Order: sequence, then C-alpha cells, then structure tokens
Amino acid sequence: MSQYRNITIEQGESWQITLYVTDLEGRPLDITDYTVTMRMKKHYSAKKYIEFHTEITDPIKGEIKVWLDETETRGIYPTRYVYDCIVNGNVSNLNNPDDISEDAPMVIRFMEGIVTVTPSVSI
Repeated sequence: MSQYRNITIEQGESWQITLYVTDLEGRPLDITDYTVTMRMKKHYSAKKYIEFHTEITDPIKGEIKVWLDETETRGIYPTRYVYDCIVNGNVSNLNNPDDISEDAPMVIRFMEGIVTVTPSVSI
C-alpha cells in the first residue's frame, strides 16, 4: 500500500524533496540495485507526463532525492496534477525456499498524491 502525500511546486523555482521507501510498519526498505521513477500527469489516464529527476541517495535507508530545476518548473502550467513514485528491482523468490537465488521482478508504488503547481507573477 502506498503512502499519500500532497506536494506543492512553485512555478519558476528549483524544487526538491527527500522520500523514504518503507514497509507497512514504517521500517526502511533496502533498495540497493533498484531504479526509481516519479511522474505527474493532469489526470491518471493522460498520455503526457512530466518526469522528475530521481536519485537513490542512501539505498539501505530507502532514501530517494527527487527534484526539478527552475527551468523545468517554469514550463509547467499552474494547476493540479496527480503523481506517483515507484521503485523497480529484483527480490529473491521467497515462494520457493529451495531456489532463493532466482530473482523475481518487483515494483513498489510507495508514494502518490496531488501536485499543485502555483503560478508566479514574475515569470
């Protein structure tokens, strides 16, 4: 189950946030060798999206840095969007204890919510 968090981005400003991937009890998940994707869209079925820059800064703690620079936020129309953030990787196949070396793909949508982009008077 993903966490729900609303985000506000000021148009024309650099924006950054640190997110943490955790289990249901709030313990950090080790995301070593995982990749991260975070996108926002006008609505869930929209074909166009804006992709955020992502970097896993501390994989053992499940720590991820997400950002957009001022040029990118300047080009975003000020309104509300939906977003989610997922991690992709492999985990040992624990369903078969005799063959735990076999890796199975794993996708975790750990964060979602609303992005509000506020307009700038000076841009």
